[in-house]
Amino acid sequence: MSTPSLLTGPVGKTLLRLAVPMLLGVISIVAFNLVDTYFIGQLGPEQLAAVGFTFPIVSLVGSIAQGLGIGVTSIVAASLGRNERERAAHETTDSLMLGMVIVAIVSTLGYFTIDPLFTALGATPETLPYVREYMTVWYVTIVFLIVPMVGNSAIRATGDTKTPSYIMLVAVAINLVLDPLLIFGYGPFPELGIRGAALATAISRGVTFLLALYFLHFRLNLLRVPRSVRSFVGCVGAVANIAVPAGAARAISPLGIATLTGMLAAYGTEAVAGYGVGSRVEILALTFVIALSTVVGPFVGQNFGAGNRVRIREAASISFRFCLLCGLGMAALLTAFAAPVATLFSEDEAVRAVVRRFLRIVPWSYTLLGVTLVGATVLNSVQRPWSAAVLSLIQMFGLLVPLAYVGGRVAEIEGMFLGVGAAYLLAGGATWLWVNRTLARLETE
Repeated sequence: MSTPSLLTGPVGKTLLRLAVPMLLGVISIVAFNLVDTYFIGQLGPEQLAAVGFTFPIVSLVGSIAQGLGIGVTSIVAASLGRNERERAAHETTDSLMLGMVIVAIVSTLGYFTIDPLFTALGATPETLPYVREYMTVWYVTIVFLIVPMVGNSAIRATGDTKTPSYIMLVAVAINLVLDPLLIFGYGPFPELGIRGAALATAISRGVTFLLALYFLHFRLNLLRVPRSVRSFVGCVGAVANIAVPAGAARAISPLGIATLTGMLAAYGTEAVAGYGVGSRVEILALTFVIALSTVVGPFVGQNFGAGNRVRIREAASISFRFCLLCGLGMAALLTAFAAPVATLFSEDEAVRAVVRRFLRIVPWSYTLLGVTLVGATVLNSVQRPWSAAVLSLIQMFGLLVPLAYVGGRVAEIEGMFLGVGAAYLLAGGATWLWVNRTLARLETE
């Protein structure tokens, strides 16, 4: 049975009810990354830069998992909106199996291409050994990243945003305890350095793996014995119809970030390290928007399945206005506290300078960057994933990379960050127009 309030409750209040617990989950994810960044930053600028080089690849693989999760949320929520729970259960089960197949492929390819890949991204002989230490563990344990993402997406599709948030909160707590123990070797624990950070991440995410499966099976009854290869292939096709373009759209962003990271590498290790810190703070600043974009998925998906087109349009309108207000508030805060934030994550003054520049320029574009994030979720949830993919492609390679390049030629690092901000603003405006046009067409179908 679908969640009634997603189909009949007041739109604004329903989104708020879903977003508040999801906010805790998003903060947990952000805190997870910031905890790693903080402790690794204590090892030195080379180790911090190494994590900066891994960020595009980690984001790329995460994008694949997110694309799969978006596909799962879309089809499961639509089935629940049509009150077809048994179908939703088989879709969940088959999607988890698909996640395992993807894990095997990505883990194998990634493990054997660490050195050439990160050398191509600009890693220096000084940072490459640290990259290798981190990514070796990360690739081997990647199953604990992808499969829980799929499971939590299925849980959210039911309208339950509390459980995934609690699961991530447990992971953050475990990571917070294990990071210093395994990185610095306190007590009986070995001093593993940056490898310890990767191992702490793997262990904490392993717990989320088990918890997600437990809730899917025992609390939501959404796991089934696979029916047949034909059924699995059919479900894969349905998920892939959304997941492939959604994953491609998500992957475009880290590919663009990888390009930008390579451009920044020309200014030295400190520039890459500073940008890596800024990128993680950016995710923290967008916490409220990310939480909203996450819950818009099941809301729009269920209402799309039930044929409630007007509620979808109202949800998009409310969400876009919230993005504008939230983005302005975050920009003001980060501009005011750029210096202390930079000091928190690095003791190297050159790294701090890059972080300060980033935080005083880029956040002013978060007003419309939030619209881009929410708009993509709306398009995916009404099963228009290729529209979201095209918008993402325009944002990253039609705007961000060219504008950052031109900005760098004119004003070096500061100019690159101005280019990034301009790209976010232009892409957000285009997304707003595109989503409104798409939803207007749906109402006439």
